[in-house]
Amino acid sequence: CFFFLVSLPLPLSLSLSMLRLFVCVMFSRGWLLFEVNLQTGPSNDQDKALHFKPCIGQKVTLNSFRNGKWESEESASVEPFTSGAPFTMFFVTTPQGYEVYVNGFQHCMFKHRIPLEKINSLIIRGDVSANMIGMIKVSNALSFFINCHICGSF
Repeated sequence: CFFFLVSLPLPLSLSLSMLRLFVCVMFSRGWLLFEVNLQTGPSNDQDKALHFKPCIGQKVTLNSFRNGKWESEESASVEPFTSGAPFTMFFVTTPQGYEVYVNGFQHCMFKHRIPLEKINSLIIRGDVSANMIGMIKVSNALSFFINCHICGSF
């Protein structure tokens, strides 16, 4: 089992531009799930602005956790994820919400429920190993994908 915590001492206000958060991960062989949380602090009971949890063979769960309670769950296809296969994920924050890209293709979108300026922690846990994690501030999504060759996915 893998657990990774990154504190983000960055102003995440998106009034002038968008922020690209990229996460390169690989499923461990034989395991079926992991989760990525953008949240308001490092502990598990903190508010989660984005809870992204793929479960191989089932679905991807998207949700937020606020004031000690889970909110309305949304789901997306688990199709781009294969156990044991490497993939690149990008979480793109926009004024509307979080766009999730898998291997260069848009997979799903989750609308904001918690203000971005409150997010200060990235938590990754589950059956994965992270090869690279980073944040890139760019003004144009297209230029980011054209010029980015992370993890050899593009």
